[in-house]
Amino acid sequence: MIEKEVASVAAAVADVADGATVLISGFGERESGPMNATKWSRAEMAARVARDIPDSAVVNLGIGLPTLVANHLPEGREIVLHSENGVIGMGPAPAAGHEDYDLSNAGKQPVTLRAGGTFFHHADSFAMRRGGRLDVCGLGAFQVSAGGDLAVIDVTPSGLVVRDSVEGLDHHQLQQLNGAPLQRAV
Repeated sequence: MIEKEVASVAAAVADVADGATVLISGFGERESGPMNATKWSRAEMAARVARDIPDSAVVNLGIGLPTLVANHLPEGREIVLHSENGVIGMGPAPAAGHEDYDLSNAGKQPVTLRAGGTFFHHADSFAMRRGGRLDVCGLGAFQVSAGGDLAVIDVTPSGLVVRDSVEGLDHHQLQQLNGAPLQRAV
């Protein structure tokens, strides 16, 4: 259940009590006139979120659009990125041709590792997230329902497995919108 709606990541960090579930609104459309809103690109939304993350924050980046935030962090800020598959100190996507597919984010996309970064069991990663050890969690649109409920997507050695999804959204539609390869639960 969403407890509060705020306009930015910074407001969520500054104004919301520990453990509260918040909806950060104002993404998806930008004002360009009274009746002429234009859609933001995925990169623009990721850059907006990155800009709002406060210095010294420890941030979980969920599956989908949040994985792009790592590529848009402002220069000069010390922000530590966490991924639920068991990595902290994650960096942006590697340059083409330099991918290491053993080093990936929660969406199974290749990433880099910053100095001091480390790997650990995903159960410990979820304990960090649920235990309030992170300042910000960036959840993708298909990880949160309109009521604030989390979707059930498991990270497994063979990839992302969808256990449950929003009523009326089939697997093919979810796959097209998410951008990460998804498998159906058996």
